[in-house]
Amino acid sequence: MKKHTIDLGHSSKLDNAYIRFREAVFQHAVTSLLSVLPYVQNLTLRIAGPHLEKQWLWDNPLKFSHLRHLQLFFSSYPKDVERVLYLVSLLKATPFIEKLETHFSGYPLWLADVGPRRQELGQCKYNYLKNVYVTGFKGATGQVEFLLHVLENAAALEVVTVHTNQKASKEFSPYGGDGPPFEEAKRIALTSLSSIALPPNAKSCVF
Repeated sequence: MKKHTIDLGHSSKLDNAYIRFREAVFQHAVTSLLSVLPYVQNLTLRIAGPHLEKQWLWDNPLKFSHLRHLQLFFSSYPKDVERVLYLVSLLKATPFIEKLETHFSGYPLWLADVGPRRQELGQCKYNYLKNVYVTGFKGATGQVEFLLHVLENAAALEVVTVHTNQKASKEFSPYGGDGPPFEEAKRIALTSLSSIALPPNAKSCVF
C-alpha cells in the first residue's frame, strides 16, 4: 500500500480524521491533536503501546468542540493494564460527543484486577453522549472503571453495548484449548452495569 504524507498545516479544515499512534505519550499526542484538528467531527484514533500518564486535561482551554463521534482503538501491552482508566483524559476534551466506540485488544487485560478507581478522577459530564459501544471487554478493573465513569456521567444515554469479543485486531491467547474466559468477562460486565443507575429509557446489551 502506498503511503501518503499529509501536511498537518492544513488539517484544521478536516471534519473526518483517522490517526494512528504507536508507543507515544498518550496525553501529549492528544494535546497535539487538539491544536491541529479543531473542527473534526468524526475521529478514529488507533493507539498501540501508548505511555499513559496520570495527568488530566482539566486546565487545557482547547477542546474538540465539534467532535460528535469518537472511535478509539486501544491495543494494550502488559505495562498498560493498570492505566486503562487514564484514557479518560481524552474524553475530558470532548464536551459534545454523542457516540463513543472503544475497541480494546491485548490478552493481558483478561480479568486484570489492577489500577485506580474512577472516584480518583472526579466527575466530567458528557451531557450529549447517547451511544456507548465497547468491544474487547475482558473484565479488567481498568475497563470496568472506564466504562462506569462514562456511563455515570452520561445523563442523555440511550444505549450501551458491551461485547467480550473484539474488533481491534487478532491477538495471541495464552489460554490454549480452553479459550479466553468470555463468560466471566460477560458476568463482570453485567454485574458492573447493574451496580449503577442508568437513565430511565436507556438500554443495555452485553454479549
